[in-house]
Amino acid sequence: MREFEQYIKAVEEQIRCKRAVPCIEEELKSHLEDQKEALIRDGMEEEKACKEAVRQMGDPVEVGVMLDRIHRPKMEKSLLAIVIILSIVGALLQFLARGPWKSYILFMGIGLIIMIGMYFIDYSILATHPFLFWFGIGAGGILFVLFSGRGMVNGSFGYQTQQILLLFAPAYGGILYYFRGKKYKGIFLSLLFLLLPFSIVIYTVNLSGFFILFPVFLFMLGVSVWKGWFGVKKIFGMGIVCSPIVVGALTAVFAYGSTIIKSYQKVRIEAFWNPEKYAKGAGYLTYHLRNMSSGLKWFGEGMGTNELVELPSMHSDYIVFFLVYHFGMAAGILIVSFLLYLIGRMFKLSMRQKNRLGTLVGMGCTGVFFVETVSYILMNFGKLPAFRAYMPFLSSGRGQVIHYLLIGVMLSVYGNTNVITEKTMGFLHATSSSHSGK
Repeated sequence: MREFEQYIKAVEEQIRCKRAVPCIEEELKSHLEDQKEALIRDGMEEEKACKEAVRQMGDPVEVGVMLDRIHRPKMEKSLLAIVIILSIVGALLQFLARGPWKSYILFMGIGLIIMIGMYFIDYSILATHPFLFWFGIGAGGILFVLFSGRGMVNGSFGYQTQQILLLFAPAYGGILYYFRGKKYKGIFLSLLFLLLPFSIVIYTVNLSGFFILFPVFLFMLGVSVWKGWFGVKKIFGMGIVCSPIVVGALTAVFAYGSTIIKSYQKVRIEAFWNPEKYAKGAGYLTYHLRNMSSGLKWFGEGMGTNELVELPSMHSDYIVFFLVYHFGMAAGILIVSFLLYLIGRMFKLSMRQKNRLGTLVGMGCTGVFFVETVSYILMNFGKLPAFRAYMPFLSSGRGQVIHYLLIGVMLSVYGNTNVITEKTMGFLHATSSSHSGK
């Protein structure tokens, strides 16, 4: 066995990414042991079998160089390219829409720096310190609630707070990973942790934040249960996951029929279903969006251009509608296709991860982009009530920095695909638990 240790040590000396060493060590030990056992079964003595297994593995320097090429962080260039393309398009749209294009470029630059910085950060730290990140993000959200007096719309602290809360999505991957294997107790505790972000959302009357995070959290939890990561029967586990949807629906019906929902809020709901009746009031945006949508063309400017300038926060909340209205549906489909490809690529990379944490964190980032994009497009065409919305990389505002950060996390997940495996994660988690128990 000393031969194995010396050989593995010689191989590891060629590895530049030290985070990959546990993964490579486990891989080499397994291969050497299998080869040794095969030789022993063929009649060779154990000592000679060890030496022969090492000899058959080849020169340790050459093997180490080869493994170094495989087990090292790598950049997902397609994600980076699409983000840069969308950022350039976003800057042009801000300029054409007479939005704050200078500040957009400033925050775009800050976001790109943060994105690259996140790529070099080991995302597996979410496995060793899940609660620190969870409550840290919660504290950040609460600080914005307490000290951000700006950006209040209809009683909501909203915009900046909403974007900060999006960081809960990848952080929830760490929570789910921590509670994996803890059966029904783990599922209930995973649901219990959602009280923090939802408390902030409810306190700030940030409905858009709620409708973005709620499906993402349940999707992540549902995938974890369905894949058997909690060790429970799927039918009962999925029943627990779906219970918040049932409770939420019943609560909404009860609230609508009681005094919990104010009269003006009920008017907004009714105005969405019947915008013609409230065309000069609560249904103004929905009414005009639907009318202008009927005049859109595949190429060129739509009909009734003068109505478009009456849309509020066009450079932020309605930038996609501005795009299709002035340049045609074909231009809008082209740009949105880039974003949908980005989302599809993120999902594919998440499902290809060799450890559950990488899959969960990737799904959290992907889910945010998907729900935001779909809800934004539906809202722009009057298919959803007007709310504080954000189109990734196209809308203006400081909140865009969060999207670059999430892409940075995704780049870190992909970059460590061949560096961090499930066994490595188990080692990290065990190490963290032992330290916390001291």
